[in-house]
Amino acid sequence: MTKRVLVLCQRKTGECSEKRGADFTVEDNIIPKIERFLSSHPLNYTDFKVEFLSSVKGVDVGNVDFNLELGDKSTSTSNMFEVSHFKYYDAIVLNTCPFMHMNYGIIRNLLKDDGSLILSAVVCSSPYSREDFTLESRQLNLTSSGLYRNFEQLSNDGVYKKTTRRTEYEGAGTSNKKQRTTKKQRTTKKKRTTKKKRTTKNKRTKRLMRRN
Repeated sequence: MTKRVLVLCQRKTGECSEKRGADFTVEDNIIPKIERFLSSHPLNYTDFKVEFLSSVKGVDVGNVDFNLELGDKSTSTSNMFEVSHFKYYDAIVLNTCPFMHMNYGIIRNLLKDDGSLILSAVVCSSPYSREDFTLESRQLNLTSSGLYRNFEQLSNDGVYKKTTRRTEYEGAGTSNKKQRTTKKQRTTKKKRTTKKKRTTKNKRTKRLMRRN
């Protein structure tokens, strides 16, 4: 079965950058690296269809399949896309996106239950380079962004798996941080603390009564 892949923050045509010039195009330099990554470990996709979503102003800078900004409340376009593509994609690639400011709740809804999220930094460089997918050198702090509440890390190549339920983590940096106590655990802990305080208060009251 064909795997459906959505790439965010990336055009599918046009020049890589003005500095590189027309010799370095998106379709020749960036797209092949994304496709090679999808077909290799740990995803190993053999048959896949890639779609591109980004907010592009002007056809001269390149084309996309969906010209919109996810989460944009000023128009109904984003909401319509989210509804029509609910649990639709097998994988979503965030290529050079502002990772800290992404709405991972929306992304989670677009992915199938066993879907994968790929954080990549593919830029204009050697067309055979794969180190673009390694984000460890960037020392990204993504905890506050909600990434670890919706996904768990699958590999060191920036691949994350959609979790069955949203989870909250303490600290920052990696997915193996201590998991925060659940609501039930916090309630139990609060009850124990309150009971302990009452017991201590009662003991003090009894001691005072004896003295009087």
